[in-house]
Amino acid sequence: MFISRFSPKRSAFSTKRSASSTKRSLKGFGPDSSGTAGIEFALIAPVALMMLMGAIEYSRAVVMARRFNLVTATISDLVARDDFEDDTTMIGLKNAMTTIWAPYDATSLKLNVVAVRQAALNATKRAPQSNYVYWGTLLPDMIDQPRCADYSGIPAGMLSPGNSTIIVNATYTYKTLFGIKVPGMTTTTQSWTSSSSHSPRNLCVGWQTPNCSTTCE
Repeated sequence: MFISRFSPKRSAFSTKRSASSTKRSLKGFGPDSSGTAGIEFALIAPVALMMLMGAIEYSRAVVMARRFNLVTATISDLVARDDFEDDTTMIGLKNAMTTIWAPYDATSLKLNVVAVRQAALNATKRAPQSNYVYWGTLLPDMIDQPRCADYSGIPAGMLSPGNSTIIVNATYTYKTLFGIKVPGMTTTTQSWTSSSSHSPRNLCVGWQTPNCSTTCE
């Protein structure tokens, strides 16, 4: 009697345990979402990384382009303020150029500083009112440019007979940041050019002497 009294309860408990075990076993056949975050990260990370690199590259290019134009305009203005240029002042201009351009690499930065003069109406060695190179120097190498050579590209009316202007033509080879830091990822380069002109504060800027010679005319 004692056993028969409690047998139904034991049977019900066993049935409940069996159902619970079966339910837990069936859960194993449901969807497993434990790796979802990893998969999502693997899909999003490359896109996010490319966007980050693009933003960095674009910002760097904009800043360097502004600095490039600043270097060109500043050197042109400094030369136009002087009475004459010589090797000593050119060294100073070269140092100013690299200082303004820092901290960027100035290896490919070239500035062609040219004093362009328009021949007088009574010129005999060349056509009157023709534009020519009075003197010129390539920075930072300080290579003198051929004198008395014709110079084109100046807008009509910019110069009058006997007057001159200082023109700086700059070139730079821009290399992408990640093309340098991660070789093989990209080799993208761009050739930049910039030009700036300033009228001399005096009649002209001489070379090696304050006097402006007219031997080319």
